[in-house]
Amino acid sequence: MSKKLVVVFIVIVAAVGAGAYWYSRSGAVAPVVTEAAWTHSVGVGETVSHPDGMTLKLVRINDSRCKKDVVCIWAGELGVTAQASGGSFGSTTAEVVLGQTTRPSATVGAYVFTLNTIDEQRVTISVKK
Repeated sequence: MSKKLVVVFIVIVAAVGAGAYWYSRSGAVAPVVTEAAWTHSVGVGETVSHPDGMTLKLVRINDSRCKKDVVCIWAGELGVTAQASGGSFGSTTAEVVLGQTTRPSATVGAYVFTLNTIDEQRVTISVKK
């Protein structure tokens, strides 16, 4: 019985090896692993850098929330306006506008910007290329 198991094991290993060899010779393309998202915490006026050279400057935090003791037709939200340049943007500057409710994520150029957390002073934004 033991010899049969050894033979079966050798046949399986040979079959897997042959399959891997023929797959690699077939010209099949391996899956592309995309770049991980980079997370930045930034305050108004501060600039952070992405590993590819893109910089993100937080221009302002927009507060459209309904003030205390005021009747509003919409509760409003906190949002951000930022400027992105360098990296895939080259010498141009792109405006990035995000909001807690209306636009928590946006694709601008080759980047996806996602608003993770926000308060009146700081934001945390993830950037993925």
